[in-house]
Amino acid sequence: SSLSDLAYALQQAIRSATGGTGSETVMVKNDGSLQVTADSVDITNLTMQCTGKNEFNDYGIFDTPILAGEQGSTQENSRIADYTTFVTTYDSLGNPRIITLLFAKDTETGVSNTWNWQAIVPYEDASSISGDTGTLTFNSDGSLATVSTTRIIFDPDGTGGVEEMKVDLDFGTINKFNGITQFAADFSVTLKEQDGYPSGSLDDISVDDEGIITGIFTNGINRTLAQVALASFSNPEGLYKAGDNLYQQSLNSGIPQIGAPGTGNRGIISPSSLEMSNVDLAKSFTEIIIAQRGFQVNARVITASDQVLQELVNIKR
Repeated sequence: SSLSDLAYALQQAIRSATGGTGSETVMVKNDGSLQVTADSVDITNLTMQCTGKNEFNDYGIFDTPILAGEQGSTQENSRIADYTTFVTTYDSLGNPRIITLLFAKDTETGVSNTWNWQAIVPYEDASSISGDTGTLTFNSDGSLATVSTTRIIFDPDGTGGVEEMKVDLDFGTINKFNGITQFAADFSVTLKEQDGYPSGSLDDISVDDEGIITGIFTNGINRTLAQVALASFSNPEGLYKAGDNLYQQSLNSGIPQIGAPGTGNRGIISPSSLEMSNVDLAKSFTEIIIAQRGFQVNARVITASDQVLQELVNIKR
């Protein structure tokens, strides 16, 4: 449930308890606090008790009473959270699981650089969750000083139908500014990256000049599937011609040396290319000319022999 859902439930409870006329409203302000107003009834000493899974009770973020005192006053010590953000994760079946992260500044320890955080996971069985609360502290320059917990472990549906989820939160490097920081500015949370993804099916493949076959899936994920290997021979001319432009290993060719394209004097792959002639044209034309000249010479020899024989016949006459 969201903070708006809580505000609505609180509004209905107030109207029921006070017998109001419907003018009682509970609004969520921009800073995340709840504002209760009523025109026709007096609301004093209003308390709110949370049962079941108490989000942040251990950190003073859900104190009771949530609002107390004279009409129009504000209870500063009770709040849901200072800031909230959402992270989409995925279980072992590719189902999205949204985790709500709540952040609240620790106002009780007297240390202004301490924050408490709480992770609200989709399944509310508290017995199956660990690592869902933690503390962040910051240095005087605003960099991250300490992190108490970084891994959340929970059963996403409570039935064991999917694998247990282990979500690692990367708040940044200690004493660095490459993650969460504390400065005098508006609070914002940016999810830089996450490695989960929904389910998808293979949509297309691509092959690069190193022979690496990459699968392109419908969920936007690209994954390496395999690599095409090439074989080199000590005597390529000794390969046996198997027909249909195929060659086989023979005693003359030597044993194949199999490896990745572009290594060990092996060629590279030409992806998305249509093979044309694989004949050495210069060598082939030279051989054709030599054969033609040889045929012509042999023809001349036969002609000369025929003439000699004809002369012998004429002499006999």
